[in-house]
Amino acid sequence: MPSLRHHLFWPVFGIFAITSALALFNPESFTQQIAAVNASMLEFVGPLFSISTLVFLLLVILIFISPLGRIVLGGKEATPLLKKPQWIFITLCTTIASG
Repeated sequence: MPSLRHHLFWPVFGIFAITSALALFNPESFTQQIAAVNASMLEFVGPLFSISTLVFLLLVILIFISPLGRIVLGGKEATPLLKKPQWIFITLCTTIASG
């Protein structure tokens, strides 16, 4: 595999292998540890996630109503690949899938 980036693959694979082994050999302890990590992440990062989501939404609305929102990517002759209903359906499906 000449396209394999060893410096990226092996550390992540190692973490995955160790995590999988811990989950297989001691599932009760693993579940408790993961629950504790999840709770601490929600406690400390949850408000930051909510605030950043609001800021990004406001940024998108600001760009949409500003002159930047009228710029057509691809040049003046560019045409959209998808129609607006297709974009709505894609957005709806990805939102449901990620939820």
